[in-house]
Amino acid sequence: MRLSINKILFIPLNTFLFQMKSISIIASLLLTSMASAQQVRDPQLLAPNQTVLGFGPAVAVDGDISCAVWTETSPNYFVWASVSDARGLNWSDPIRLDDDLTLEGKITDRTSVAVDGQNIYVAWRDDRFDGTDDKIFFTRSTDGGSTWETNRHIDDGYPTDANPIRNLAMAVDSPYVYLAARVDTSNGDKIYVVSSSDDGATFGPAVYVSDFDINTFADAVNVGVYAQGSTCHVAWADDRVQAGEDVWYQRSDDAGATWLPADIQVDTNGGIGDAQTQAMFVQADGDLVTVCWQEDDRINTSEFIYTNISADGGNTWLTSDIQVGNYDTSITDVDFNSVAVKN
Repeated sequence: MRLSINKILFIPLNTFLFQMKSISIIASLLLTSMASAQQVRDPQLLAPNQTVLGFGPAVAVDGDISCAVWTETSPNYFVWASVSDARGLNWSDPIRLDDDLTLEGKITDRTSVAVDGQNIYVAWRDDRFDGTDDKIFFTRSTDGGSTWETNRHIDDGYPTDANPIRNLAMAVDSPYVYLAARVDTSNGDKIYVVSSSDDGATFGPAVYVSDFDINTFADAVNVGVYAQGSTCHVAWADDRVQAGEDVWYQRSDDAGATWLPADIQVDTNGGIGDAQTQAMFVQADGDLVTVCWQEDDRINTSEFIYTNISADGGNTWLTSDIQVGNYDTSITDVDFNSVAVKN
């Protein structure tokens, strides 16, 4: 395969800190271009009056709108948002997004918010039905965060009192919204995608994306999703081949209705290694697609960052994946991978 690539940015970090204090939530936002990265401003205090811990931060920016989302810890487990212009200089007072009266647990994470034009989309895991099983909940604003719709439960194809969602990722390219979920089943965790083609006004049924027999045991771990209009890219890891997890890729070109006839394995570890990644990233620009993951037990017990690249929209991949970074693998342990692509 011959690659013509302008920019792929990988960010392996030994330590990553999103500062959360017991009496406040502090968001450090990079809202300037790469060229002016030296002008990063001081952290912005978004919730000075909150007296409990916040977790699961997510930030999204498009045009003149920025939105930060997080979850408040016990005893309330509220989901909060704050909205700013794209410069991030002034932020709204925190807005509670969930309308749950049970005060049951909720979880937001890095992809819980997306912004596209005046539309802001927020999705999270929520166990309000029975206090145990996380399910997908969703809300959106169509006026830049001034008003928000009533929370909606997004059907994952399983009962509301069983089969919890273990991992949730969202991707948006208006009018398409994709929610990728790792669902706990009796045959291991499985990957499903729920799609909308009308900016989240309605969602179709949950679709199992893999070609692996749904009734055969295989346990998936973190899922990543990326939207390119009606094309949806999904990557995850599972243990169908060996005791450790391998990395797999799937794609839909019809807004999540149908998927490639066969999953594509993108790691080339030769049956060793364990991609129990803390975050699975799949990104695309044009025909350039990359998957980035964290893996251990390949070289030694330490964790390192790997990627593989496709130059034809995800149909074929490099025959050897790439270890990211020039660190000394005998003494270094690398966590918290990330990737961005520009073709």
